[in-house]
Amino acid sequence: MEETKLFKQINQIGIVTTNLEKAIEKYEKILGIGPWNILDRKNQTAIYNDKEITFSTKTALAWFGSVQIEINHVYEGETAHLDWIRRRGEGFHHFGVFVDDVDEALKKIEPLGIKCFFRVVTAGVTAAYLNTEQIFGYIYEFISLPKRKKRKK
Repeated sequence: MEETKLFKQINQIGIVTTNLEKAIEKYEKILGIGPWNILDRKNQTAIYNDKEITFSTKTALAWFGSVQIEINHVYEGETAHLDWIRRRGEGFHHFGVFVDDVDEALKKIEPLGIKCFFRVVTAGVTAAYLNTEQIFGYIYEFISLPKRKKRKK
């Protein structure tokens, strides 16, 4: 089997919650994580299990060493996050891996039977959740950040 080498390092730990403020307080108080950047994204569209959906979420982002911590609170719409909470409860949801191109990364992993079941593009960031729950017990996410423009000197 050809090596995929797609998971060279974990760049993000994803957490799901029904109360963003309470979750932030817990991670600040107990683990000292912060400061947090809070994003309120209304009426986002995504593809979830091959269907287009609309949802709204508040997301808190902070760094813990070299790993980004992401806490998601979906407050409108049906998403992979809410499905996870109903089935498994709040807390750890996914490991995120930064990739240059989500589509290329998906092509490389597809021969292993791993596919994308949730995909969203927001603020230039493409995120794709992979169906790895049955394999690992959690989800992997490919994340492609917007390309930065080079500054003119």
